[in-house]
Amino acid sequence: MFWGLGHTFSILVVGVLVILLRVEIPERVATFFELAVAFMIIVLGSRTLYFVLRKQKRVHTHPHLHGASVHTHLHFHDSEHAHALRDVRPHDHGRQAKLTGWRAVFVGIVHGLAGSAALTLLVLTQLSGGASQLLGLMYLLVFGIGSIGGMLLMSTAMSLPLALAPAHFERINIPIRLIAGIGSVAFGVYYAGRQFG
Repeated sequence: MFWGLGHTFSILVVGVLVILLRVEIPERVATFFELAVAFMIIVLGSRTLYFVLRKQKRVHTHPHLHGASVHTHLHFHDSEHAHALRDVRPHDHGRQAKLTGWRAVFVGIVHGLAGSAALTLLVLTQLSGGASQLLGLMYLLVFGIGSIGGMLLMSTAMSLPLALAPAHFERINIPIRLIAGIGSVAFGVYYAGRQFG
């Protein structure tokens, strides 16, 4: 929801400038917004990798017995599941939730700025007169409300299985986060390259 609120806020601000003041967003500014999104994706992926790898005490192999067969696989120890528990400090989940909400708003604002140039240009081409300006602003408002709802539903749908069954996903949590971090960095670099291509 916070992601959608930030997205809607930036689209409405740019939309008011474009529709009411007839300000055109230069192509260089639109490209800058797209590069900001690429940079943000790289930062978010790098942040995920940093926190996953920082939390690991060590990476090694362990033999495991399953039925009659013994096999060895790569094994991660984090601060909560290490053989010797050390450096486990209390932390404030309420403060972390507030920071996460504001981070999501910021991500939404940057995301909305990147798409605002094309969206407001599309609305602007359909405008002629004061009544259609109001209609254009209403369109952006409805679009924003739909964005908030869509982003809320998609985020919930993607996180619900992990939230409802943490015991089933505990073993794959770290690999999934590593893949997500690497994928984000790779996509951010690709997306930035497309802006120059």
